[in-house]
Amino acid sequence: EEEKKRKEAETEKRRIEEENFEKKRENEKIKYQLALLKQKFGVQKIDEEIQLIEEKEKEISEENKILKEENQKLKDEILQLKDEKIHQLEEENKRKDQENKKLKEDILKLKDEVLKEKQKKEKQDQRVKEVEEQIQKLLEDKKEKEEQLKKLKETPVINLINPNPTDIEISDVAGGMKKIFKRNCTKADSISLTQVLESGVWSMEALLQNTQGGCGGIGIVKDSYNIPAGANPNTNPNFQNMAAYTGNLWGIGQVYCKEKTISGNSTFGDNQILKQEYDSEKGTLAFFLDGVQQPVYISGIKEKVRFIACLYYSESSCIIRSLKKLAAATAVHVANEKAVQW
Repeated sequence: EEEKKRKEAETEKRRIEEENFEKKRENEKIKYQLALLKQKFGVQKIDEEIQLIEEKEKEISEENKILKEENQKLKDEILQLKDEKIHQLEEENKRKDQENKKLKEDILKLKDEVLKEKQKKEKQDQRVKEVEEQIQKLLEDKKEKEEQLKKLKETPVINLINPNPTDIEISDVAGGMKKIFKRNCTKADSISLTQVLESGVWSMEALLQNTQGGCGGIGIVKDSYNIPAGANPNTNPNFQNMAAYTGNLWGIGQVYCKEKTISGNSTFGDNQILKQEYDSEKGTLAFFLDGVQQPVYISGIKEKVRFIACLYYSESSCIIRSLKKLAAATAVHVANEKAVQW
């Protein structure tokens, strides 16, 4: 509406200016014609006409003055409207700038909150991951301990029956092993383990020390037989109930069983690994020396038995290194093998 008024005022202004210009030309034309008329009609009559014309011009001048005043008023109104519009636009822009500034601040604040929330979530995820890893480790540790406990439960404990406490000393060795020590009496002694071999596959490892070159051995005894003090596995009545694989100075690698003495196995001395393996299903007892299976073995065992170790000289000893129940037998058929009937 204000713009419309402004345009109308400018149009009116141009119209008035053009009109004034035309009037000026007309006045000049009139003056010229007046001079001609004065010459033609006389001065008095012309003066009267001039007076009428001047009155007319005065009237026109008054009208022009009024028009100019109205024109100026319109200009002032237009300027005022323009200033008000500019002020209004400036205020509107200022308001929009403030709104944009606040919007940017809100966006930055929201971004900061989102970033903090993201970092918080990442920390929570990391913490959850750490807790899960700790739980997994605890579960693995628990499983490992359970397996160790299971293995410990499944691993037979080495215990011995001491038939001659006055001469035989039994002590613990690191790793669950046992040491049999013969104090001062120089004569044979046989010491059995408490474990009864009734079912499955069983093995025992032993190591002789200070036996004067291998005067000792390993073997089995009937579970029903109580070994007396000073029992020699190759003398009566012990040989009816026992069998043994002996080393140097005590049969030179021979196997004693039920009054039978069989050669064919390697002889042994101190600090060599002796092993015997009992298979209840096959009823056999195989011997190993430093990991090598020996050809002479015992067969036909159809009753409960126990492992034994034999010593002879004073201050000699035998370390029972292990007692195991195996998942499967390791003994196989070997060259020149010989079976001794139990």
